[in-house]
Amino acid sequence: MRWTKIGIVASPHAVGEYFDTLAELPAVMLTDVAFTQRPGRALVAGPGARTFIDGEALIDGCSAEVVIIAAAVKNADLAARALKRGRHVILVSPWHVAPGQFAQLVDLARRRGKLLLFSQPAAWAADIVVASRAIALKGQRPFAMRGTLVTRDAVTVAELMEQALALSRMVLGAPPETISAAGGVHYASVSLFHASGQAAHFQLSAGETKRERTVTLLSEHHSWRLDLDQPRRMVSGDTAGRVVPLQRVESSPLRTPLGLELVHLLRALKREEQPVLSHTEVGDIVLAVEAAKRSLLGMGAPIQTAAIQPVKDVVRPQLRSIKGGGHGAPDVARPILTVVS
Repeated sequence: MRWTKIGIVASPHAVGEYFDTLAELPAVMLTDVAFTQRPGRALVAGPGARTFIDGEALIDGCSAEVVIIAAAVKNADLAARALKRGRHVILVSPWHVAPGQFAQLVDLARRRGKLLLFSQPAAWAADIVVASRAIALKGQRPFAMRGTLVTRDAVTVAELMEQALALSRMVLGAPPETISAAGGVHYASVSLFHASGQAAHFQLSAGETKRERTVTLLSEHHSWRLDLDQPRRMVSGDTAGRVVPLQRVESSPLRTPLGLELVHLLRALKREEQPVLSHTEVGDIVLAVEAAKRSLLGMGAPIQTAAIQPVKDVVRPQLRSIKGGGHGAPDVARPILTVVS
């Protein structure tokens, strides 16, 4: 049996969640761990797992062939480093990747012949994947989508926007043409408008005393309401004009959104499945997040996604040493000054 060796760069809490899930998977070995912050208590990542001081040290010296990166603002730099070192990369939400960085990472992965996958557990909650596939098979996308993402965690609104825009991209099947977002650091109201006439509206809030994460899908004769915090299976039946009946799924680390997605990503690494979020879809989400951020800074001004151009790295001119220190050189003829009276 061939084992898949995995390294993780993440917070102690996230490492613990991944270890709980990976422990239930066959032929998977967590070999290397780097914490983005000091653990508050003794934390064992697993038998034989090596702990590194930082993400750069792990990428340079680990034995893992796949690196899961959840290092916030350092994500893009660490992902590029890992790809250059010949490792497959799974980038964890919140991605913290700008449009220009995304394009560079995709190009680097292609040139190095490595897989670059994007983790978005929100897309696996409440059978969003199952719903989006069923909708695509029937050829009838919802014309409207409403969502509420309220959490107790003190995350930034950018993370909630990424989740909302990923859900919208998967279910509605196309990127938005115009985005409007108004709010603050931990709350926002986001509206997405598509060229096809489809629309999505999300209310986002973090750091509250309650938690609610629900999505309602509206089509001509049907509606669906999904609770993102309850992994459930949709059952068939006459649902015209009603909420789709749901039944509870037995609790297990592999039945959580993270577990369902991790199984899928490992199959994608073995090329047994196509990634649910393709690079095209991730690129649309990254672009939409950038538009939403700009609209938020512009106090709700609508932003067209087509108007956003990725910022390319500035190519700086190479410095050259000048012979003679810039004061002339013996092998260069000096100009002659002729005075004419």
